[in-house]
Amino acid sequence: MSTKTADRPHRLTVFLSAAALIVSVGSATFSFLSLQETRVNRAINEETSRAYVRIVSLLLDTPTLLGSSWSNKWVEGSITLTNTGRVSAHDVRALLDINPPRAEHLYELARFEEIVPGASLTTKIRFRLEDNRNLTSSSDTKEYSLSLKVEYADGLLEGTKIDEVFFCVPPPTPKDKGLAVLTACYTNYDRESFK
Repeated sequence: MSTKTADRPHRLTVFLSAAALIVSVGSATFSFLSLQETRVNRAINEETSRAYVRIVSLLLDTPTLLGSSWSNKWVEGSITLTNTGRVSAHDVRALLDINPPRAEHLYELARFEEIVPGASLTTKIRFRLEDNRNLTSSSDTKEYSLSLKVEYADGLLEGTKIDEVFFCVPPPTPKDKGLAVLTACYTNYDRESFK
């Protein structure tokens, strides 16, 4: 006895049903991944919608800074900061550490209430050196290291954002006079060994 065609599914119907199921699962997976990507993109967007304050230039009177005596000496120069972010930076401070990474004494070089997006602010600086002469130097290159920390409210995260840039200063020569443009360099300190 033969069974009726209607009592059992036709092969074509089974195949089309399986194909529809595969397409539905693929579509659901694609939708889920798209949603995840949207969340990641939103997080990146929120992260980039903040202030980014960068040090554009630092000029210092290096002959005075690297001289043999600091008694009653003043170092002069200028500093330029730029906000490359999308929102204003507030409570901006530039702090110089002439003996990194110890940070025994930080000299406040500049203070700005606000730096709007895209703005570059330059200010003259002048600070008095202390009597004790402590500078961090490299044993192999004989260069001195300075650290410039920029603290600011970035408009996104709670608290203060701190960026730090190290500058290498070659030892002075008799020809050195006046202001020198300092060049950022990579310096790696084991902060634990300096405590």
